[in-house]
Amino acid sequence: MITRRRLLVGGGLGIAGLAVARYTLPARWVTGPVQPLDNETRGFVARCLEGCVPSRMVDTHVHIAGQEEALTGCWMHPDWRSHSQLLRRLRYDLFMGAAGVSHEVGCDAQYVERLLERHRAGLPRGRLLLLAFDCF
Repeated sequence: MITRRRLLVGGGLGIAGLAVARYTLPARWVTGPVQPLDNETRGFVARCLEGCVPSRMVDTHVHIAGQEEALTGCWMHPDWRSHSQLLRRLRYDLFMGAAGVSHEVGCDAQYVERLLERHRAGLPRGRLLLLAFDCF
C-alpha cells in the first residue's frame, strides 16, 4: 500500500535524481569536433549513394534551435532554460551538448556553425530542410 510518507520519499528521491542528472550528464554528453570519415566508411557511403544525384538530395529532418538571437530568428520557451524545470533543463542541456553548443551566449551561431560543419562532412552538395525544434 502506498502511504503518504512513501509517496513523499519517492517524489523527493525522483527530484533529487533529476537534479543530480542535470548537473552530471550534460558534461559527459558534449560531442567533440566533427571528424572526417575514414576510407572504409566513405566507400560504404559512396556505394549506398551510387546512382543518386548529390545536388538533388535533401536531408528532410534537420532541426534548428536558438535563443532569440538575430542569426536564426528561432527561440525556445524560457522553461527549457529554467532551473526550476529540472527535466526540461536537463533535456535542453543534453540536446545543446549533443549539438556541440558549449556556451549560452552566442549559441545560435555555434548551433548553425556545427550544423553546417556536419553537413559539409556528410553530404556537402545536398540540401537541408530545416525544422523548428519544438517542445514536447
